[in-house]
Parts: sequence; structure tokens; C-alpha cells
Amino acid sequence: RADKLFATNTLRYTTKASRASHSGVVRLWGKRYTLVTTPDAFMLHTSIPDGISPTEHSVASARYEDTRMSAGVSWKNGNARTLVFSFPLESITQFDSIYLSALRWLTE
Repeated sequence: RADKLFATNTLRYTTKASRASHSGVVRLWGKRYTLVTTPDAFMLHTSIPDGISPTEHSVASARYEDTRMSAGVSWKNGNARTLVFSFPLESITQFDSIYLSALRWLTE
């Protein structure tokens, strides 16, 4: 119960669905990223990515291309910001790019 309250009230998202994408292609702020969806010896994979939904005052910042389900939720109020993804960032093939985009948004 406490973890759901933290997710909803602090991180500003709710869980929506498992198996939110079959392609693993994510759009974040106009850029296209690809999840590793099959086991790989060198990268973390996400075979069944989840979908999440924004709560009040937050927005869906990332979406899966094939289902349009939210893959990332962001919220800002003055200097306070949260950014949550429904998958581990390490499972993105363009890890450096998505990581830098997230850090830029969180610190701008």
C-alpha cells in the first residue's frame, strides 16, 4: 500500500498494464529509442515492458510506438521534478542519449 501511495503522490504515476509493447520502440520528447527485448549477453533486456499512466498534473512524456501506451511520466512544479520510466534505462540501446535527455530535463 505504501509503495502505491509513493508512486501516485510523489512520483506522479500509476501502473497500467504489463505487456505494454511488443516492438519495444519508445518515443520520448520527439526522439525514438529501442528497448532490448530479447536476452543479450551484454545488455539488460526487458522482454515484457510495463505501461504506466500519469496522475493529476503529470504528463505522459514517453509512449510505446505500437500501442501508444505511456512508457514514461513526467511532472514539474517550480524547481521540483520527477521523471519515471516503466522500463530500466539500461535496456535502451541508445542508453547514453536517453540518460542525457533525462538528466537535462531534470536539471533545466
